[in-house]
Amino acid sequence: MVKCKLLLIIIFGSAIILQAQKFTHFSADFSIIQKNTLTDSSYLIVGNVEYDLSSDLTHYAIQFPEKKFWEFKDSTLTVYDSLHFRESIDTVGAIQDYSLFRKFLTEDFSDFDLEREQFSIDSVEKADSTVLIKWKAPPYIEFIDVAYTQKVKGKLKGVIFTDVDGKDFSKSFFEDYVRIHDKDIPRKIKSYFQGKEEEIFRVIDLRNIEIW
Repeated sequence: MVKCKLLLIIIFGSAIILQAQKFTHFSADFSIIQKNTLTDSSYLIVGNVEYDLSSDLTHYAIQFPEKKFWEFKDSTLTVYDSLHFRESIDTVGAIQDYSLFRKFLTEDFSDFDLEREQFSIDSVEKADSTVLIKWKAPPYIEFIDVAYTQKVKGKLKGVIFTDVDGKDFSKSFFEDYVRIHDKDIPRKIKSYFQGKEEEIFRVIDLRNIEIW
């Protein structure tokens, strides 16, 4: 569990540098479908999300399966009921998984923020419009050996993390890009995570995306 949470922090929780940002807000309607093989469970969540880069605050208005409000900031998820009474406070693992929005607004999404997280380029392979980059993990991340990113025509198509035993334990794929202002944003994100006992499959669909 510690490894999973640390990975999520690496993937989604970097420091914010505002000086170079042109856009500071992101909003979209979304749906999330997830399956967990350990618990043999699956779920669907539908709602709207708004993200404020200047405060690093994410608001989720959940419409299905029941009306709730989530607030995510500083690796903490606070859940409110339909009347905005607080129900619970959770740790990083519950919502950090879905916080790609900061990357969409910055210039870091094309390399999945790996350079800022001190990953170093080990090798680069190019074929036509496809670029495959192998990244070496920094010493402070002990459970990751390397990461791979694939870009096609300048758009990030996938990222894979490999552990020190050579196993690909986390994969994400980005599809159905839309151009909004000067940003290329994927409307479908497919991800896979393999832990010691579980496999998690997730598909996120974004609609009516706005940035400003």
